[in-house]
Amino acid sequence: MSEHTPGPWDASLNETLPTARYCGAIVARVGCGEVEEIKTNARLITAAPDLLDILKRLVMYYENSATQPEAKAKIRDAKAAIAKAEEG
Repeated sequence: MSEHTPGPWDASLNETLPTARYCGAIVARVGCGEVEEIKTNARLITAAPDLLDILKRLVMYYENSATQPEAKAKIRDAKAAIAKAEEG
């Protein structure tokens, strides 16, 4: 498994086809849909590295202290989301 491009990413929303960028290089192009939806998707993609990082830290922090079944289920869901991001 290769590592993702680290953040911070930024969104170029004023282009014909909005993009997410890292160090000026295009990480993702976002298209198809209404303009505001495309811009919202670009912002979400731009936030992905930060979201993944904080989710990992939250799981590490709460994993061993979760005692309620619902809390344990949320930790499992979070781990599944992390695996989806990292492994596909």
